[in-house]
Order: sequence, then structure tokens, then C-alpha cells
Amino acid sequence: MKKELLTMRERAMEIVERSCEIFQAKVVNDYFGEISNEASMQLQLGIILQQVGKLYEWGKNDHFNVIFENPFELSKATNKTPNQKARCDIYIEMEAEGEDKPYKVGIELKYFPKCKDEATTDNRIAILEDIENVEQYILDKKIDLGYSYVYTTNENYARSDTRSSINLGDGVEVHGGKCKYETVELTGTYFPQWQEYCPSNDNSDTGKSFFLLLQVNEKDVRSSE
Repeated sequence: MKKELLTMRERAMEIVERSCEIFQAKVVNDYFGEISNEASMQLQLGIILQQVGKLYEWGKNDHFNVIFENPFELSKATNKTPNQKARCDIYIEMEAEGEDKPYKVGIELKYFPKCKDEATTDNRIAILEDIENVEQYILDKKIDLGYSYVYTTNENYARSDTRSSINLGDGVEVHGGKCKYETVELTGTYFPQWQEYCPSNDNSDTGKSFFLLLQVNEKDVRSSE
């Protein structure tokens, strides 16, 4: 049976998805020790992405690269970037033999450890701001594919029955949100699918980890044009 090799887009998607799965497994098994902040998450995920991405360099002229805090000049202001000068947490370029241009992926990260007096509504707005920025990166042709990637130890973000004014829970329909000081309107409509992990097969509420990898495609943001 004839078998076709993966396209650059398919390779890029596999790299991101596999890398996030590896990152999650290492977090749950305490491989990194404590992830103390978002910068630590960015560094550890970036290292995994670089290592996995190199495995998808199949041709002699193929090239995969990961860049932290890549600058983007946006064509319009967003809630997160009113000055239109954005920095994408993780930017990926994949060049493949026979392709005219590289395939570009942007990932915005959020890390919310469970803590006392946590501003969960503000944090949800921050996630929506990331998605809005990823949509704008695509509209401005800075990237071909984007992701919002969230890691938290607070189950409240993943619950669909939250009493928060902004609901990003598992399976709910998301097209924006607002709080008392800000409104974020998204072009696309999204249905978050959270992944829940318990350490050492422990089913208690202690030590749980929750991850959300939300994909933003060109069709999501251009359908309303």
C-alpha cells in the first residue's frame, strides 16, 4: 500500500503534541522538581520541543528551530498587547526540502499553581488574551498555526461547573469573556479539552495536574472575514 510522508504542517502538529505529552509526563513524575514559574515551564518545554523537532528533520536540508520570546509587530492592538509589540513565548520554524517557505508555529504559555487568594478570574482573562494574540499572529501571517498551552494545579480552571463569570472548563463553548475591567472577544470558537493527571495513580485531590493544549487554526480566525 502506498504511504505518503507527513506534510510540514502534520510534522509540526506532531512535534508540539508529542512534546507536550512528554512535558506532562515529566511534570507528573516530578522529573523537573518544582516548576516555580512560567519561565521554568517555557525553558523545559522548549528543550523538549528542540529535541523532538530534530527527529522530524528527515531531509538533508530540513531544519527545525525553537526561539523564545520572538517579537511580532501586530497590525492592530490587542488586550494583551495594546502597543502592538508582542513577544511570542515559544516560536517554531520548520524548513523542509522542496518547500518554498518555512512552516511557523506560535505557542503562548500560562502556568497557574494553586495558591491562597488566587485571582482565578484574572487568570482566565489572561488565557483568553493569549488566545486573542495567537489569533492576531495568524491574521498578520506571523505564524501558520498557534497554540495556547496552560498548566495548573488548580482543578477549578478545568471544571465546567465553575461559578466564575468566565468559564474555560472542559468541553464548554468559548468565544471570549469579560470581567469588571476587561472584555476579550475572540474571532474563533473553541471547546477546551483538559487533561487531568494524578501522581502515582493516586485518585485523591492532592497533587493533581491539569493541562490544556488549545489549537488555533487559520480557518478559526479567517472564517468571519
